[in-house]
Amino acid sequence: MLAQITGTVAFQGLIETRGMPPKPGEPRPAYHALTLVVQKLGAFSAVERLEFGPGVYAYRFAVGGRPVYVVWYEDGRRYLPGDREPVANVLRCLANIG
Repeated sequence: MLAQITGTVAFQGLIETRGMPPKPGEPRPAYHALTLVVQKLGAFSAVERLEFGPGVYAYRFAVGGRPVYVVWYEDGRRYLPGDREPVANVLRCLANIG
């Protein structure tokens, strides 16, 4: 199922383009990621930023009366395929929030 997103998406790198003039082709992985965000958070009624320390980005969304957490870690460095990715332990933090 593809999200119902219209406009210039095909020209912003989310969908492959083919031909001249360019015509939309197959969605790229980023398009599917955006589709998932729309499916999971599209009906949110509130959002709150949570503080878990440097480099940890955490948000609690209220969706249908239930919490949905979005958390990621960013250390400001670029990682190439095969590089060891950074890790931050936020599970303990999530267990202590209400």
